[in-house]
Amino acid sequence: MQDPNGRKAFTEALREAADYLDAHGEVPLPGRAELVVHADGSDADQRAEVDRVAELLGTTPTGTSHYRAKRTWGPVAYEVIAISEASMAKYNALMSYGGSIVPEDGAP
Repeated sequence: MQDPNGRKAFTEALREAADYLDAHGEVPLPGRAELVVHADGSDADQRAEVDRVAELLGTTPTGTSHYRAKRTWGPVAYEVIAISEASMAKYNALMSYGGSIVPEDGAP
């Protein structure tokens, strides 16, 4: 999200959510939360974006087919990830079988 107005609205909404949760202690919270940004472009473009963001976060990228940089603040994390074209192709091939096998009773 590079639009300055969109970025400001997003971060303000995060603050509003935190303030609301602080004020309403009866609302359950998850054990952790992650903000995940998927890099766009070719494999090389995605990896370059992960490298760039890792430097901004002060972290070192990890992984191969799922190349990522992550920073955490307690149970809250921000992660940018590059998923290789080959890995996405494998995933899409696997998902193409979805719905091919169903139980005899027809239950999902």
